[in-house]
Amino acid sequence: MAQDLDNMLAVIASGLVSIERGTDPQQLSRLLAGMRHAIRNAASMSDDIAELSVGPMVTPERVSLAVILRELEERARAILGEGVDLRTEIARDLWPIHVVPSYLRFALRNLLANAADAMPKGGTLVVRAFNTLRSPSTPACFAGDFVRLEVVDTGEGIAPDALSRAFEPFFTTRQSLRRTGLGLGQVQRFASQFGGDVTLQSELGVGTRVIFHLPRATAACR
Repeated sequence: MAQDLDNMLAVIASGLVSIERGTDPQQLSRLLAGMRHAIRNAASMSDDIAELSVGPMVTPERVSLAVILRELEERARAILGEGVDLRTEIARDLWPIHVVPSYLRFALRNLLANAADAMPKGGTLVVRAFNTLRSPSTPACFAGDFVRLEVVDTGEGIAPDALSRAFEPFFTTRQSLRRTGLGLGQVQRFASQFGGDVTLQSELGVGTRVIFHLPRATAACR
């Protein structure tokens, strides 16, 4: 996170230096857009740090994913920037899950930031959640039912040779200063920590689909 914040500050500082030295109106517009994007990302990351710095005593709880997603909708523009059309499809009967809410929010922000980076010229981002069935070989406090969460973008996609490495720490196919490659690895660790899993489907020039399965919380998970 510290490296990400340093990168965002570097974008802003570089933009200020260019403005001080003088630049043409077209380049100025691009510089200001980049600086605004860096500021939005830094503000969103400061929220992440505040939520994740609550100490080691945090414990999982029954959480309504629908509520978390609705909250995310209200704050998504700061992460996505202009030109990305966010659409949410949430099942009305969505089951509760058993997670640490701040960890879930952090994972979702990572996915949104990755999707925004993959759509520099804009596009569509669909977040959908519904109930499904998976293998019953899960921890005792979970039922054999899962909530499926999909985050689908219409971005640049990931090449097949890079797809198998997408969850490795620090691995990234992008040269942008905005990302360090930590996002998907953190998302995978979040899913496995709470008895779920995450998979990735992608096609160059078409987009990427991230699929979560998180166990349905039963009455025992309280």
